[in-house]
Amino acid sequence: MTRTRNFDVDTPEGQANVARAIGKAVATVIVAIVLVIVGWKVVSPKLNLYRSNTEKQSVIAEQEAISQAEVYAAQKRVTAAEAEAEARIIEAESIAESQRIISETLTPEYLTWRFYEVLATTENEIIYVPTEAGLPILEAARNTPPVVVESDNG
Repeated sequence: MTRTRNFDVDTPEGQANVARAIGKAVATVIVAIVLVIVGWKVVSPKLNLYRSNTEKQSVIAEQEAISQAEVYAAQKRVTAAEAEAEARIIEAESIAESQRIISETLTPEYLTWRFYEVLATTENEIIYVPTEAGLPILEAARNTPPVVVESDNG
């Protein structure tokens, strides 16, 4: 048999039933609020921990990306330096080869002929002629007027 409550507010029994029902509802709401507050107190630190971990992971990922970019830039500089060094080696080898060829074909007769050719094309220029002592002969005095020094002795 099912028991039905009397909620007739005109009777004392109905008023008591209404008061009990309101009391139960208020108690249920209070219990629900307490559970929500307790639950929030339990869950909130975990959410804060999750949020801080996420922020830390973001900072770590950013630092790793910066580090990788710096490593890549350093590798590019090394590659460029290696290519530059290789180019200089090739250039030095080419210069050495050309100097070897010139030194094999250069003769005193050719140098003398080249000297006379230069002398024939120059006018009023100073020419340095190497001597056995390694000192040049200067002919600059022929192109300048003599300096006269006057004295007061009189």
